[in-house]
Amino acid sequence: MQKRAVISIAMDGQVYEADLSAETGVPFDSFATLNVALAEHPAKAAWWGVLRVRAQSRVADLKAAQETLHAELYGKQTEGTVDARKGAVLLDKRHQDASAAVRAAQEDLGMLEVARDALRDRKDVLLEVARNLRAEADNEMMVAKRDGPQVLRTPAARRK
Repeated sequence: MQKRAVISIAMDGQVYEADLSAETGVPFDSFATLNVALAEHPAKAAWWGVLRVRAQSRVADLKAAQETLHAELYGKQTEGTVDARKGAVLLDKRHQDASAAVRAAQEDLGMLEVARDALRDRKDVLLEVARNLRAEADNEMMVAKRDGPQVLRTPAARRK
């Protein structure tokens, strides 16, 4: 049984949730389902790619905000050693919240990078399965052409 790899990304007031196992699955039961998967793959990869770029921007924005807050808090500290001032900044609740937001955004970005890598693997597998199915179909057509109508006979009929 295949384990589910569900990811949940919160961004811009929306939550994007998906089962990567389902998103990256490769159908190989027929040419029709394979062709649909091949046709839909670029749009799926683009959607995840756009989400990843937005997550990268979010990480950069949160880091910039955290650095600005750090500078402001440090500037307000007028007494004590440098280490004491740095410690006061790190213990400030606003700085801790900003740090937590950066970590959460980095985790979301990491999940989207996993999705990107999985979609690249999916594309490779889709193309390989398509090559294999086409090779099998070509081989069956060559055998049918070479052997003619007897390919359609049952094995018992061929022995006669």
